[in-house]
Amino acid sequence: MLRLIDLPEAFMYEPFFCRDEHAIPLNSSSAVEEIIKSNPFYFDICFKANVPIDFYPWKNPELSIPVLIDEWHSIQETIKSRIRSNAKKADKAKMIKGISILICLIYWSNECPIHDLDIKSDDFTAFSVKPINASERLMYVLLKPEQYHSFVQLNQLIEEMIKQYYKNRAMRSREK
Repeated sequence: MLRLIDLPEAFMYEPFFCRDEHAIPLNSSSAVEEIIKSNPFYFDICFKANVPIDFYPWKNPELSIPVLIDEWHSIQETIKSRIRSNAKKADKAKMIKGISILICLIYWSNECPIHDLDIKSDDFTAFSVKPINASERLMYVLLKPEQYHSFVQLNQLIEEMIKQYYKNRAMRSREK
């Protein structure tokens, strides 16, 4: 029997989840990597909904961040090829997944769970590891995720975030 997790109100934001979407399947059998790839917000949703989990990606960024990066590189190629084709537009579902990956990268790199998906212009000000003007740029991408310029912006944000993450990690290992 399929067990469901009630979707916390804080995660009921389009384009990530629809207002009429009230639950997600409880994933008890898949490997952590597969869970992150299929739904990057899964662990944050469980945490917010007080569902017991064995893995906290924000407490283990050295394990979870590479999974996000690999998943981005995988869908990035799909988005690029669609844009190059006659469609001239990015695949909206893949772009939303890319945006989800970016949000997880920002929060988990700062060793913090995602509290909600209501992105505002000041959302990332408390974080030390983040791209420049991350909130404003992310809000631009969210407005029209299918546009070519949104893909370019998302790609730049993720690449900047990856660099920031590895820079921060290197600086922390020097301090030890």
